[in-house]
Amino acid sequence: MEGMGAVVKGAGSDCQKMGADLSVWVAANGEEIRTLSRQMSTLSEEENTALEVKFKPRVDAALEGFMAAGQCMATPEVTQALQAISPEPNASDDSAPKPTGEVSAEVRAKAERVVVIMEELGQTVSVAKGDCDVMGDTLTAFLSKNGQELDSLIAEMEAISPEVSEALDKEFDDRIMKAVGSFEALGQCMENPKVEAAMKKLPM
Repeated sequence: MEGMGAVVKGAGSDCQKMGADLSVWVAANGEEIRTLSRQMSTLSEEENTALEVKFKPRVDAALEGFMAAGQCMATPEVTQALQAISPEPNASDDSAPKPTGEVSAEVRAKAERVVVIMEELGQTVSVAKGDCDVMGDTLTAFLSKNGQELDSLIAEMEAISPEVSEALDKEFDDRIMKAVGSFEALGQCMENPKVEAAMKKLPM
């Protein structure tokens, strides 16, 4: 995770470079990552807890670097690289571990992107400062650019297990609630034709 986080962080906001660098890294390390992930999924709850306590600072630091992948999830090379390190389930193996609340790097990055879009949407509402026509125009522009991506991400998030969904809720709840709080200004403009038309583009 530290190595992969460093690759993501090193690419900065250059999504094409990130995709290319991740592809090279995954080609060299992907099989080992998948094997280790399968092995870790068989540990007991007590063993997992002990490891989380021991390695939490390093994991958190690695994830901080890795979060930058969220802004590039629309880049096919990035998505493919992340999918390549996901453990491949064996449908014929009845002893395969059952789904848990462990959140994969790919799912966490997509969740991060959803939250970022929601935060930016909240900012779009706030900058209108109560001017409903301005709000309608800025919302329309924002959702025309980001609405399809948000719609796709939300559909993918709806397909995850309840355990993973609960884990993500705990991780991102504070930021989501803060973003939703920014939407309060919408209340006074919901009858504005521009705002009403813009909200129809919101995929939720």
